[in-house]
Amino acid sequence: MLPNDNDVEPLVCVIPEPEVSDLELWQLIPSSAGRYQIKNLKYKHAAIAQYPYKDSMPVVGSEGKCWWFIERVGAEIDPEGYFIRYNVKTDLCWHLYDGSDITPIYLRPFAIGRRCIWKISPYDHSSVDTVAAHLMVPSQPASSSSPSSSMKLLTVFSSTLDTRIEAHLFIALTRFDSTYTILT
Repeated sequence: MLPNDNDVEPLVCVIPEPEVSDLELWQLIPSSAGRYQIKNLKYKHAAIAQYPYKDSMPVVGSEGKCWWFIERVGAEIDPEGYFIRYNVKTDLCWHLYDGSDITPIYLRPFAIGRRCIWKISPYDHSSVDTVAAHLMVPSQPASSSSPSSSMKLLTVFSSTLDTRIEAHLFIALTRFDSTYTILT
């Protein structure tokens, strides 16, 4: 979730309320070679990695641009899960240190584990106002490694850290929930 529009605000995971807040809505903007920008709908800030790109650096919300690879985990591990890897250093991916409220999202070395598996859930556009609705772009055909072809570009990200706890990306982003509803 992105709690405010401060520049370079760390993304954090929050335990979600029953209703999804506009602070928790993200837009996936496709680019070439399977890369995506991840932008907060309310504040228009993108999820970015800050230089130096190294282990334990937070993922933040900023007016800058940053591209991420969003890759399916695989049916044998989590059929609905995705890894979010940094475009420049693909060995780094979004990671949560724990499942508590307001947990920041960090870049960590790639590892298969619940703390770096995210779920991306489409958001019902009928509840989005007309100003927000025309920020969306048409869905693009998806390859097997990209998010679902029927997925709309407004999404809610979730961590799969603990299936009993839902967390949505809070950017200074909202936190992701454990049932796959990011952004770290």
